[in-house]
Formats: sequence, C-alpha cells, structure tokens
Amino acid sequence: MSGIRTWLRRGRGLAVAASAVAALAGTLAAGPASASSGASASPSGTPSGAASAAVLAAQRAGVTAAAPPACAGVLFVGARGSGELGPGDKHWKPSRADPYGLGPTVNSVYDRMAAGLRGFRAVHVISVSYAAYSVETLFHARNQYFNGLAAGVNWTLGRLASQARSCPDQQIVLAGFSQGAMVMHRVLHDLGTTAARRRILARVAAAVLVGDGDQIPDDNQVRFGTAARNARGIAQSLRKISHASPVKFTPAVGARVLSVCDAHDLVCGWSDFNLLCLSVPLTCVIAAAIMVKIHLGYPRSKPLLAAADQASRDVLAGRWLGGRLIDANGGLTAVSCPAASFCLAVDSSGNAYTYDRGRWSGPVDAGDGTGLSGVSCASPGFCVAITSGATAYVDRGGTWTGSQLAGADGNPANLTAVSCPAAGYCVATGDDDSYTYSRGAWAKGVVVQVSNTLISISCPSASFCLAADGSGNVYADSRGRWSGPRQIAGGAYLTSVSCHPASFCVATSSGNTAYTSEGGRWSARQLVGADGNPANLTAVSCPAAGFCAATGDWDGYVYSVGAWTRGHLLQDVSTFTSVSCSSASFCAAVDDGGRAFTYTAS
Repeated sequence: MSGIRTWLRRGRGLAVAASAVAALAGTLAAGPASASSGASASPSGTPSGAASAAVLAAQRAGVTAAAPPACAGVLFVGARGSGELGPGDKHWKPSRADPYGLGPTVNSVYDRMAAGLRGFRAVHVISVSYAAYSVETLFHARNQYFNGLAAGVNWTLGRLASQARSCPDQQIVLAGFSQGAMVMHRVLHDLGTTAARRRILARVAAAVLVGDGDQIPDDNQVRFGTAARNARGIAQSLRKISHASPVKFTPAVGARVLSVCDAHDLVCGWSDFNLLCLSVPLTCVIAAAIMVKIHLGYPRSKPLLAAADQASRDVLAGRWLGGRLIDANGGLTAVSCPAASFCLAVDSSGNAYTYDRGRWSGPVDAGDGTGLSGVSCASPGFCVAITSGATAYVDRGGTWTGSQLAGADGNPANLTAVSCPAAGYCVATGDDDSYTYSRGAWAKGVVVQVSNTLISISCPSASFCLAADGSGNVYADSRGRWSGPRQIAGGAYLTSVSCHPASFCVATSSGNTAYTSEGGRWSARQLVGADGNPANLTAVSCPAAGFCAATGDWDGYVYSVGAWTRGHLLQDVSTFTSVSCSSASFCAAVDDGGRAFTYTAS
C-alpha cells in the first residue's frame, strides 16, 4: 500500500480514493466482463504474462536456492501488503526499519512477537517472495492483481514444505497485511488439502491476518479491531475475478487465526455502507479517503499489538503431548522436573517413576509402601519425596532414605509440601510448621502459623520461600525468618504456589483464579477451561519470570506475555494433581489416573 501512502502525503488522497471507489463500482456493476484489462487468469489460478513469469521464476529460485536455516523454535513467515517492496523486488534493499522486507504492518507484528518471545523462543524470519502488486493494478489490470496472490501462495507452500523436511518439529507463525493477508488466508485453506500439508498445518501456532481482503462474514476466527462480525473482505465482493474461497475456516483452524480489522477498512471492513457508497461514488469521496486511511493505520495500533501478543501466547502454549499410562495402579500425586531430560513422579502407593530423555520407567519402591504426596528434585541426583504423615525420603543417586520429622511441639509433622532449590537443601511444610533439610539432616519444625493448614511451598533459592494455605494467605520465608499471613485471595483455598525468582510468584485457587505477584503486588486473573467452564485449578509451576504452566481438572494452561491462555483439554476422565516445568520449553503433568503428559516447545 506504499503507493496510496505516498499519494496521501502529497495531498491527493481524496482523488485517489474517488478513483478507487469508481473503479470498484464499475467492477461490481459490470461483473467479470469489465475486468478484461491486464493479464488474464490461467485455469490453474497462477499468473500469466511476462511479469507473472518473473514472479514464478523468483518463486522457484527462492525455494531451491536458499540454504536450509537452523531449526529455530519458531518460523515466522510474513507477506507484505500491496505496493510494499521486499524479497523478489528488484529495487528492494534491507533497511534498519524493515530488515526482512515484511512491510511496516507485518514488521510491527514481528517486532511485538519477538519481544514477547525473547528469552523463551528463537525465531527465524522469512518474507514471502512475490509481486505485491500496488493497488493501482486494480484500476487497469485487476486480474493481474489477484493472480499475484497465487504466486505468493505457491511460494509459501513450497517454502513451508521445504522447511518441514529440514525442521519437522518447528512451530510456525503466518502473518500478512492486505494482499499479504489474502495470501496467508489461502495458504491456510490449501494446507488442509493433503496429509503432508495437514502435518504442516498442525504446527501453525497462529496466523495474524491484518486487513484481510478474503475475510468472510462471521467466520470462525479470533477478531481484533472494531469491524463488525459480518464485515467482509473486498475479495469476497469480487469473487469472480479474485478467486476468493467462500469456505469458512474450521473451528480448529479458526481458533488460531487472529484477524485484525477496523470498521470501514477499505479492504477488510466491507459492509452495506460500502456497497451504498459504490452505488453513488461521487458522494463518497471523503468517506473513501477515510477508508484508505483506516487501512494504512495498523502499524503499532492497539488491535495489532493485542493480536501479536495473543500469537506469542499461542506459541508459548506449545504442545501438550502424552496421556501415557505410566502407573497401572493410578494415583500419581506429584511430579518434579529439574531438567528437560529428567523428571520424577510419585504415587499414593509409595512408588517413584523416572522420566529420562523421553521415556518413563518404574516403579521403584521409594516410600516403603507408604503413600507419597509430594516430591521435589534439585537435580537428577537429588530428590525428596514426602508422605502425608511425618516421613520424608531423600534420594541420592537412586538410594532412598527415610527420616521422621517432628513439629515444633514434638508431634508428628503431617507433611503437606516440599521444595528443594539446591542439591542438599530443601524446605518442607506441615500443617503449621516448616522443616529445613541441610547438611544431610532435617531440623525440628519451626512454627509458621497456627490458624490454617499450609498447602504448598515454593523456594526459588535457599534464601527465599513462599508458602500458601487453605484460606487465601501466603507466608514469606527470608533467610529462615517467616512473615505473614498476607491475604491475597479473599479466603479462597489455594492449591499451589510457584516462584521464580522471588519477585515473580503465582498462586492458584481451587476455583478458576490465578494470583500473580510481580514486585510484591498481587493481581487476580480468571482462567477459563477449554469447554468454557471454570478452570478448577490444581497446580502451577513457574520456571522463569513471566512464564508459568498450570493444570485444572482436565486442562493445561500457560501464562506468558502478561496473560493466561484458555484451557487446552488434555483428558476428561481423571484429575490433574501436579505440574512441573524445568524451563519455558519443557513441563510434565500427572493425573490421579496414572498418566503423564509432557509440554514441549522446541
């Protein structure tokens, strides 16, 4: 759209808008017969003529000549808008403002996502090499304008197939503006046509379509911006020459399509008002200029940034895999993962199960046949499991040793939770007390509170722990000195707490609320299950500031870029009991039916 932008700057935007409206009015009034100027569509929908041949040549060169890139966790494929220069254009050169040739709008999407994913995912960028014909082409060679879309679609499909062979586990984000959004809209449809393409489609975490001319009224997609749900794209009104598909996205695909469109956008926001304008174009010159301005106003706009943030969260939601039965007796109660290659899960029969580089093994009798209720591992060689009574078992290299813990009053500990921030150092909680393990032994209990029951504890370091109780309070331990209670949840039952580092903590309630503390200030967020029902949160794990995974009865949730994702249904027959993340790229969750699930995002 850079041609329109230039004209607007020269003060000629009204005249251009009038020409645009008049041209479109002629097209709609006369139908396909009036669109005979310019290149004609070939039966296959690919461009024809010398210009189109050049585009296809660039397409073939782009797919075969490029060396396979390193397999970054995320592949970002962007398609620029009409008239914007980029790869495949003779006069394009990378610039500081647009180093990849994505155009201002798609580059805004990428910049926002890159900021949201920084520290969590590496991103590889590809700009679609195609002729993003300027809007003027609509006025004198309308078929050529829309045929350029086919070249972009073919190039993108070819590059995705090539990338799939090199990096079969890579997550994919598609993004496009205006004509580029139409390219990506059609790519999404075409990815559903063969088994090989459907495997690629399954790895598309998000597609950000800004000012999409192929937009269908009431389509299955996530919408950002002020356009009405029944707004449609310009290509849908010019379907005989645009070849736009009238088919809506399936709900599964639409949930990953993030459509950004504002009301009266010239390209994506068509309504009855636009059609009325086309019937009497000379009375709509000012309105048409406004429509153009709206279409060009997305870079760094709130709807675009919100969509990009949602795309980042969708990427970080990653992939939950498994449902593998590892405990035939059921009753898995807790899991701890100090590394992506190692986890330890325990059950209500005193058994331990080990995850080692993708494989679960066990059982091993860790608790002398006594049920284990919690576990924490500082490393693969040091873990501590607890019973709901007074026994804590320490694992050093596969040898489990039990110890009886006593409360401050000399009575049994009634252990509830344990956290080990370093090999050889742990803090456990009982009903009222805390217990410290160091130098190979457990110390006698220290009173934390006497009014409620301590439920969970998280120690990101040996100098700080946070404990939560069943009445909405948290308690902080700073170098052996406990403070609190601090009411954060209005008396709600807190099921789990996790901190990393001490300045970032999340506590979950037994309902659907997650409480987040950043720098000491707590805020509440309501989570929603995959079926729209309350989350019924059971556990949370935060391996890094700004990233957490949580479980509800049946669903998995991810916190990133300042917000929680909607629940992802993992199973519907058991209840999740625990989740543990070694990093933002790996987590494991277990349920009381004996199954283990893993979350990965390479």
